[in-house]
Amino acid sequence: MGLRFDHVGIAVWDLRPATELWGGVLGGRFVQGAPDYAGYAFLQLEYEAGSRVELLSPTSDRQGFLARFLEREGEGVHHLTFLTDDLRSECARLRSLGQRVMDEDFSDPRWMEAFISASLGGRRLLVQIAQSDLDQQGQDRLHSDHSLETLLRTAAELSQQK
Repeated sequence: MGLRFDHVGIAVWDLRPATELWGGVLGGRFVQGAPDYAGYAFLQLEYEAGSRVELLSPTSDRQGFLARFLEREGEGVHHLTFLTDDLRSECARLRSLGQRVMDEDFSDPRWMEAFISASLGGRRLLVQIAQSDLDQQGQDRLHSDHSLETLLRTAAELSQQK
């Protein structure tokens, strides 16, 4: 089976105003998230037809990849994510087409990932290719142990700590 579009990831400094736009104004429904997942907070909002936006914000790692991205690029699209049924084969296929595959991680079958950097007229766009042994509802359950308000509050507190 080929690649399936999963979500667009948007990097922001503060989740609350972004959530008000993508959730409140545009109607996304909170389905999953974590206030400090490897040094950053994330949350996903789902729309009526099933498409998703993922908001990402640095929390405990204020020097990590996400903070560096925000300092360099400002708030905006960070990545596009596509799912595959066989990440290893997809990485091999991408390499055979001349793509440089980066940061391959096969350590957790619940979420395995690799990245390519697509050229867009002098700019780059990070593309995440992922595989999971969980379906979408299983992933949502895995990252749904916080209410949206608790996630936003905890992420804000963590981002203020030095």
